[in-house]
Amino acid sequence: MKSSSCSASRSPILLGVSLSLTLAVALSAAGCSSEAPSSAASGSARSSTTQPVGASSSAPQKGAAAPSPEDPKVAWSKRPKKTVEYTLKTIDGVAYPFTIDLVDGFEVNKRMTQDDAVYYTAEKTGGAWTFDVVVVTTPDDLDAMAARVKQRDTILKQEKLPDGYLIHAEDGKESTSVKLALKSGGAYLLCTASLTSVDGAGPNKTAILAWLESMCRSMKPKK
Repeated sequence: MKSSSCSASRSPILLGVSLSLTLAVALSAAGCSSEAPSSAASGSARSSTTQPVGASSSAPQKGAAAPSPEDPKVAWSKRPKKTVEYTLKTIDGVAYPFTIDLVDGFEVNKRMTQDDAVYYTAEKTGGAWTFDVVVVTTPDDLDAMAARVKQRDTILKQEKLPDGYLIHAEDGKESTSVKLALKSGGAYLLCTASLTSVDGAGPNKTAILAWLESMCRSMKPKK
């Protein structure tokens, strides 16, 4: 009788164990895990901890625009310069000395330079900066020079000065230039500064023309 009573008292426990084992076997056969929800929740928590909402990241953003580099043409205007003196001579030997601010990178082009004209050049990728000063004993006035320039270029600006004239021009393709004539004794010194580049002056044409003009305006006749 005691044995029967014990067996009866244990049967609910044995039944529970049996059901647990059966459920575990069934879940295992189905490829499930009773820990999966806990693991998923844990993974979600880890992801949230690693990159919380609204947190900034030091990694570069895809598609973000890089800072625009300075236009290398405009960068020339920031180069150091020094004042140099040069003397031109007319065909009859009359000397016309002057000073001008020479920008670092420009050198006298000895092949082109003559007694009555000095040429400076500075090579750049895809083209060159040039400026020259010529002594002219029978100079054109503003209208005559403008008419000559118009044969090849488009005039952007022309201005009569107390002792000469100023012209800005471009050919619409590669060349952008400035001409400045200043009276010197019985003649004129004519400065021409230009940029020749495969892509022209580009979007900073106004700044480049101002710089070309400043080079010629630095020319100071000494007589």
